[in-house]
Amino acid sequence: QASLPALESKIENGFLYLEWKIKNDLSFSVPVEVKLGDEIVKVEMRDGAGSVKIPEGVELVVDPDKWITMAEVEAE
Repeated sequence: QASLPALESKIENGFLYLEWKIKNDLSFSVPVEVKLGDEIVKVEMRDGAGSVKIPEGVELVVDPDKWITMAEVEAE
């Protein structure tokens, strides 16, 4: 049975950085939706990583509709 990919995230310098982690460093480029305030944006994950600028004072939610089956999301 294959393990689920894990999505690592960190916020730095006003950006949310996302990176898929999967066993054996396999390629995994599934885009991730991020809710920024009232707007939902799709973050393209080329080569398993992507980023989005976070407007000041806006709350964010990664995968707000829980579409993606993955290991626990952890934010730094």
